[in-house]
Amino acid sequence: MEPTEELILDSKSVADLLELDGGKGKFLAELVEAYYLESPDRIIQIERSLIAGDVQGVARAAHALSGSSANVGAKRLREVAHRLEKAANAGTLAGAREMLTEIKSDYEATKSAFANLKKK
Repeated sequence: MEPTEELILDSKSVADLLELDGGKGKFLAELVEAYYLESPDRIIQIERSLIAGDVQGVARAAHALSGSSANVGAKRLREVAHRLEKAANAGTLAGAREMLTEIKSDYEATKSAFANLKKK
């Protein structure tokens, strides 16, 4: 993995997922594809809940995004979504807009990192 990819993806998690099918990568590809289908909706849910001031909605959507990000090894995105979830669970949305911007950026970076991994 490239150094920047190492910051975005958890190399051990990705390696473990690759090993599940003997290193062929089909399982990881299917898992990442499902992640790509679900994540945009979760990001939209976070944004809508944030606009509505729905702290619980933000927490639920951030929790779902954090969990699915952890499942595919999207380390940086998981960390930001988890921070947002913790803040919302504490009853505050202070800094949430900035975290949402970071989530959107990290999602794109995650997609690029997986695309680069696929090329190898």
